Order: sequence, then C-alpha cells, then structure tokens
Amino acid sequence: MKTKAILTSLLCVLSTATTAQICKVHPPVAYHVTEQGDSIGLHALTSSIDNTTQLYKGKTDDGYYLFSADMSMIMGSPFAYFNENRVVTKEGRIGFLNDDGGFLFEPIYEYLFTSEKRIYAKRDGLWGIFTITGDTICPHIYKDCIQMAPRRFIMTNTKDKAGIIDYNNKVLIPFEYDEIEQYSGSSGYNVRKNGKAGVISFDGKRVVIPFEYDLISAWWEYGPDAYYVKKDGKVGYLSLDGSKQLVPLMYEEIFYIADFLKSTDGEFLIVLQNGKYGVLSFNSNDTVSNNQTVIPIEYEVIYSDVYDPFLRTRTDDDFVFYALKDGIWHKIDKSGKTLESNIELPKDNFSNDNSFMMYINH
Repeated sequence: MKTKAILTSLLCVLSTATTAQICKVHPPVAYHVTEQGDSIGLHALTSSIDNTTQLYKGKTDDGYYLFSADMSMIMGSPFAYFNENRVVTKEGRIGFLNDDGGFLFEPIYEYLFTSEKRIYAKRDGLWGIFTITGDTICPHIYKDCIQMAPRRFIMTNTKDKAGIIDYNNKVLIPFEYDEIEQYSGSSGYNVRKNGKAGVISFDGKRVVIPFEYDLISAWWEYGPDAYYVKKDGKVGYLSLDGSKQLVPLMYEEIFYIADFLKSTDGEFLIVLQNGKYGVLSFNSNDTVSNNQTVIPIEYEVIYSDVYDPFLRTRTDDDFVFYALKDGIWHKIDKSGKTLESNIELPKDNFSNDNSFMMYINH
C-alpha cells in the first residue's frame, strides 16, 4: 500500500537514534505500525516518551495513542494530552503511566507533575506526594503547592498556613506564615505573619527584616538591589540584608528609573511627597549618594524618556525629565539643569497611555 510505504519511510528517517535502531533491527516493525496506523488514522509517530521506557506516541485526529517497543498498539483509546514525562490527560483528568504503558496513577487528578523522581498530584483540591513507583510519601493534605527549586516547595496546609518542605516531605520552614515568597537575588524569603510582612533567612532560623511592614517586595529585574517597603502609608527602600535604610519611609510613592543604554549613568527615583513630585539620585550600593535632590519636589507631574526596551527606542544619547508646574512643561536633564521651558510635551516619546510612570513604578 502506498500509505504503508510512506509511513515506513517516515519511521526510518525519524531523527532519534532509538527509532533508527528499531528500523534496522526490526524491519517488519514499520509495516506492523502502518497496519495499526491505517486503522486509527495515524499522522506521525514520535520517539520514546522518556529516557527509561520504550513507549512511543502516535498522533491522530482524535488525540494520542500509545505504542509499545515492538510497535503494537497497547492503548486502545486516545489521550487529549501526553507529555515526555508519562503524564497523560484524558477526559479532563490527569494520570501517570508506568513502564509498561498502564496507569500507575489513574487519570483522576486535577493536576499532576513530576520532579526529582517524585510525583505531586492534586485531588479534590489537595496535594499529595508520591514516589515514581507509586509509594506514598505524603497523602493529600496540602491546599497549595509551589515548586521553588528541584527539592524545595512552598506548601499551604488546611489551616491556611504556609511552610516549606523538601521532596521527602521534611519540614524546612515551619507552617506558621500567612504567605511565603522568594525573589531572585534576595537575602531570604519574603513572608507575612499575623498580617505583617518581613524577611527570614533561607534556613528559617533568623529574621532578616522584622515583621512590621505592610508590604515588602524585591525586584525581579530592571530594578535596584533593594527591598521596596511600605509602612503606615509611606514607602522607602531597605538594603537586602535589612541593615540599612537606603531611602527613608517618607514618600507616598517611589518610581525607579535607570538609563539602560548607559548603565554607568546611575539610578534615579521620581518621588511623590505631599502630592508633589521630584527626583532624587540613588545608588543601591552606596548609601552616601542616595537622597540627593536632583529636581525639587514641587512639580505636579514628572515623566522621563529613559530608554524602555519594551515600549520604544530612544535615539538621543541622554534621557531627560519632563516636569509640569503651574501648567508649564519644563525639560530638565539628569543634573537638574532646566534645558527648556514652556514646551509642549512630546507625547510620542511615552507609552500608549502617556504615563511612563506605569512602567517604572514598583
């Protein structure tokens, strides 16, 4: 049959060494597969589904079928989804296959993923942990499961308290916090306890920043090496080790900016205080140069045309500030020198909503 010849050729030119070897060792295999493939409308056959089993995945209009190493079909009904880690989706539920292509975990779970030879499965709203062979490490007792690292997980128990466990369900951080977060580059875990935010060390044995803030947040990227903190309606910056107040908590809002085209130009803060805006110099590694006033806090609005890789491209060599006072726009450079006054704001230089502050605000 023409179809069989095409599929036979397809199987023998698949890029994986495993499939190529099967074609050499078992010449009748491709013909056998096309017989099965003809009957179910097989479009393509991929290589083994993981590195430990000889199970193969076939795609049809109906979904995915599973084939054994000798290429005889061993799953008679299709899956909606089938990833490389033997996780399958069927009729809206998720399961996990064993080495022989049968179900180690029946497709009855709301969510399931694998990590470090462990299976994390959610059923009836609760998470459990199991070995790759199906043994129970932890029954379904957790409400939330967030993987932080291959062997560390933020979990929430049924009392709505968060803690951290390892992949064997050993408690690393006790379940006594309202929330736990981790930011890249931070000095510990951002946690909330009794409604207040603080920071604890990664081993949970030391309080880095006391639980007295309404908000503590580190930066993911494009931001300073500092914690943005809020307390009693005022915001400021703390050093990552919690030992220094880089910017005092005396502002209603702070907007961080830096010239990404010329990274040595330093960092700046547009600050809001008593309903007025100004600009301060800032250096997260040098507290002495912080809080120097570049533009007095006396303007109704301040924008900057600092290079933004997501919104626009700046063609000139230096960014400037545009400040509004008493209905007049002023163009001011990074040293605080007024370059022009009574100008029209160049709206095309800003984001679509004409508010670059939306980007630089924490």
